[in-house]
Formats: sequence, structure tokens, C-alpha cells
Amino acid sequence: MVVFFLVWGHLMVAFGFFMSAFLSRMRTAMAITFLFILIMWIVGGVLFQQFLTNPNTTAESYYPLMVLPPWVMFRWVYFLGLSSAVGEPILGSNWTTVGGGTLPNVILIMCIHWVVFMTLYWYLENVMVVGHGTSKSCCFCLDSCLANKKNSNGDDAATEGDKKKTNNDILLLDRIPNKVMQEHRVWSEKMFPNKNGANGHVWKRPHDVEKEHQRIIKLHQNPKKNSVDNTRVKIMSMHKVFPASGGNPEKMAVKCVSFGVQSKECFGLLGHNGAGKTTLLNMLTGLYPATSGTTFVDGLRLDKDMSLIYAKMGVCPQHDILWESLTGRHHIQFFGRLKGLSGAVLESETDTVLRSVNLSGSGDRKAGGYSGGMKRRLSVANSLIGNPDVVYMDEPSTGLDPASKHQLWDVISASKAGKSMILTTHSMEEADVLCDRIAIMAGGELQCIGRSYELKRRFGKGYTATITSMNKTKEHAVTIENYMKSLFVQEGQDVSTSSCQLLEDSIGGVSKFEISRNDVVLSKVFQKLNSDMVELEISDWGITETTLEEVFLKLAALAELFHDKTFKSEAMSLDDIDGALNGQLIGGMQKEHFDGGDGGDVEKNQEKLTNDDILNWGDSKETKE
Repeated sequence: MVVFFLVWGHLMVAFGFFMSAFLSRMRTAMAITFLFILIMWIVGGVLFQQFLTNPNTTAESYYPLMVLPPWVMFRWVYFLGLSSAVGEPILGSNWTTVGGGTLPNVILIMCIHWVVFMTLYWYLENVMVVGHGTSKSCCFCLDSCLANKKNSNGDDAATEGDKKKTNNDILLLDRIPNKVMQEHRVWSEKMFPNKNGANGHVWKRPHDVEKEHQRIIKLHQNPKKNSVDNTRVKIMSMHKVFPASGGNPEKMAVKCVSFGVQSKECFGLLGHNGAGKTTLLNMLTGLYPATSGTTFVDGLRLDKDMSLIYAKMGVCPQHDILWESLTGRHHIQFFGRLKGLSGAVLESETDTVLRSVNLSGSGDRKAGGYSGGMKRRLSVANSLIGNPDVVYMDEPSTGLDPASKHQLWDVISASKAGKSMILTTHSMEEADVLCDRIAIMAGGELQCIGRSYELKRRFGKGYTATITSMNKTKEHAVTIENYMKSLFVQEGQDVSTSSCQLLEDSIGGVSKFEISRNDVVLSKVFQKLNSDMVELEISDWGITETTLEEVFLKLAALAELFHDKTFKSEAMSLDDIDGALNGQLIGGMQKEHFDGGDGGDVEKNQEKLTNDDILNWGDSKETKE
């Protein structure tokens, strides 16, 4: 009996695993399990009763019923009951022979069932997605055999096969999905019906994003030629479309995203809520399968080698995934063991990580008693334990007080050594401090990519000057405004042409001005303001460059204009808008904006087009119409 129940218990665990491959909800699993047991009990009772009352029944008659585990147990229980009824004892000396060896046959069948159900569970878990996760091909178990066979044919044959396979990958990964092209064509034909030609309605990436995409494609195509390059993570045309459900149409959450992350680099992803940042990270961590495209991490392919990638990465999710009954130390030790740490090394790493996130004094408290900020720091600690090669952090500083936030920044900065990090955040200051390169997402696609100072110069308005005066009267505020305008005017030009504009009315003697970058020579500004401080009763002054937040807000506003179809120029992408910011002509936008459509001198006014003109042009056009 002990052997039977031991084998039966293991079989039930294996059968439960097998059933879990088809069920994603607990309530559904409970309902189906209850109905399954009830049906097996009723049907099995009827069938076994028929067998027992039939004098022609043999041991082979039961074999068709031995397909399902409940009926295997039925046979054992019915035989025990029958033996008890006829008074035939079952002892250790005769249990293998009594009844023609029925009992050992039942145990053997249960052992075979255990092997079959565990094998089926392992296979289905890899090829089917229930809930969240990524699936492998139906023949994934043959991949290693095919790879070994290919290598056995010789290095030259293997190299030739690799080249052919890589070229096929390039063709697939460099192709823009039909869904993207169709959606863009419908939108552009509606917005620009006069745009003719095959290339008039083709979706394209902004020029800097396309340059990054081509860089990653070339790295993948010729890895040996680019052996000096230390790009560890290569994201190639990642695309995600959620199917229609609940009456809602399908949603294109991520659109052909490509970029690379080098070793010792922290790559920042910025974007408004719903821009696609978290969806992209969920694909990179294997939570969602990509509709098309893939990612390579140290040469391992996301859709084929996810189990190997798991050993190399750490994840700080957007929402804390913690067990309230475990202490902070237990959490870190658990994730440390997953990374292969043990013994004294695990204890030392645990203490170091707890200290780095300022949880040393709370490490032995249960996580259920932690505050929101403490839980966030614990999630960051879980992602850093074990020194992973790649770390994904989804808004790691959310909910932290300023002191803890700056301490966490120090931890992340110190952890960049030898790692590749992808970080999403809504804090522009955080991105400025931590990220070596930054990409801004909107509408599921990358709008721009580059270093922080590059984006500021490309999309920035220039400089902001703040003047604080001891004289707080309105008359003196006008004097300060005239002075600032005269300070930033071209020689021989009228003050009215100055690029210096008052941002808001003076309050408490404080005036803010916006100045074009081209008109600012810092050394002359410093000298002039310092020399005139006493005369103008200026107590304090300062000049700052465009912040990353201004860049983010501008790109988000431009993307919204495109997606809401309120931008009525012939600009087909943000590249065209970027051209306007640099003084290039976009269709009739400048013409209408400056001369009211009457054919004024566009070239004369072309250089005066500012970012605010671009952003406000849609509204002004609506008003005019």
C-alpha cells in the first residue's frame, strides 16, 4: 500500500502538471477538475461493474480503461475490495502473483503514465503559451540534433549554412510588417490625397532611428568584421500586435523597434503612458511573444534560447512581484540561488545588495510590512543579485523619496560595470543622470535616439534666462524686458527682431526669457550682465540650456498631432518636422503660417519658424478655417 500511494501521488502531480498546460485561470481549473473527477467516478463505476459481473472478463479487457489515471486507481481499489469479499488475503509474499499479477501491473502502468504525462507536460510547456510566455517551434527538440549533424559535416559546410541562414534572417528582420505599411498607407492617403508616387505613402523610421537599425543589422550580418564592437543586446525590428478581444480592435503596441545596447551602457527608454515601453520590456523578458522580429543577447536568440537568456538577465518589473510572507533577505537569497550562488558567497552577496539599497536594517522583516518605497528597492535588489550580464529596469525609482532615489541612482551607476542596462522612466532627471543614450517612444515606435546633449541640441528651444530684480514694479519689469531684448539682437537690426521673448509676466521681480541658441555667446552674456547688475538693480540671474523634459514634451506633442490627424502640413514624419526646426521648407506650412496664404516672402520668414510655431500651427490652422 505504501508503494501504491507513493506512485499514485507522483502520478497525480504529473497529471496536474499536464492539465495546467491547457488552463490559465484558477477558477476554470477548479471547475474542470471537479467535473473531470465526477465524470470519471460515474462512468468508471458503471464500466467496472460491467466487467466484474461478466464471467468472460480477462486481464486484457481492462487495458482500454488504463489510459486515464483515475481508472487505473479504480482497478486497484476494485481488486482490493473483491479480494476482501472472497476472503483472499494479500500478503508481502503473494501480492505480486495474486490475481494473475494485477497489483504489480497496475503500479507498472502508473509508472508509465508518470513518464508519459511528464514528457507531454515538458513538451507542451515549450510549444504552447498559456497566460504569459514565449513558445518554441514544434520541432524544437530536434534543433540540437540538426546543429550537431551540421557541425559534423565540416566547418566549411557549417559556415556556409550559417551564412545562408543569417542572410535569410536579415531579409526577414529588415522587412517592415504588412500591417504597418497598410495602416500607414490608409492614414497618409486620407491626410495627403495629393501625394503621388510609390514612395509617397511608405512608412519609414526617423533618420537617426533608421541609422541605428542599419547598424544593428550590419552587426548581425558580419559579426566577425565587427568583433571590436561590444554590443551585447541587439533588438531587431521588434513588433507586437495584440489581437482583438472584448469588442475592442487589435492594438499595435510596438512598431518595428530596433536598437543596440553595449556593455557598460545604460540605455534609457522614455515615453508617455501607453507608448509601448513596458510591452517592449515584457517581450525582451519572455513574458509576451513578439509578433515579428527578435532580439539577440550575447548571440542567444530570444525566440529560441530564452532558457539560456534567463540565466544572464535580471529584471525589475514595473509592479513589485514579492511574497508577503518572506523577508527581504529571503527574497534576495531566492533570486541569488536561481543565479547559481550558494553558501558563503550567497550570504556575502545578499548583505552587499541589502546594504546598497539601504535595507540592511529591514532585511529580516517580512516584505508584507514594507512600505511602497522599500518594496521598490527590494525589487531593484532582486534584479541585481548574481551580477547578471543584462538588466531590465521598468521605472525603478517610482515611489521613492528624494534621498532614497539618489542613493538608488548611485547603486545603478555603480552596477553598470560589465552590464548592459535598459531602463524606462518618467523622470527626465533620472534619465539625464543614469542613461548613456536615450530613445523616446510614442505610438509604439521610436521617435528619436541619441545622447542626452544631442537630443537637447536637436530639439531644444535654446536657452532660458532668469532675471531677479530688487525693484518689483511693473515699470522696472518693462525696463528689464527691453534690456534683455537689446542684449540678444543682431547688429544693425531693430529690437523687435530679437529672439529673446518674455515667457511669462514678471512675478515678485522674477522674469523669465527664452532665447535662441544661435544668438547666445555665453562669455559676452556673462560679462554684460555682471557689469550692469548694479545699474539695473539685478540681485540674481541665471541662464540654463534646454532640459530633457522640454524635448520629451515636444516630441510627445508632435506624435500626438500625427496620430490624432490634426497636423495639416505635408510633413509625413518627425524627420520632416525636424527639418522644419532646422529651417527647411515643409510644403505650404510656412507659407500659410507667415503670409496667410497670400504668397508672401517665405524665404525671408523661413528662419523665424520656432518650435512653438510648429506645435501651435495645427491649432492656428483650425481657427483660420
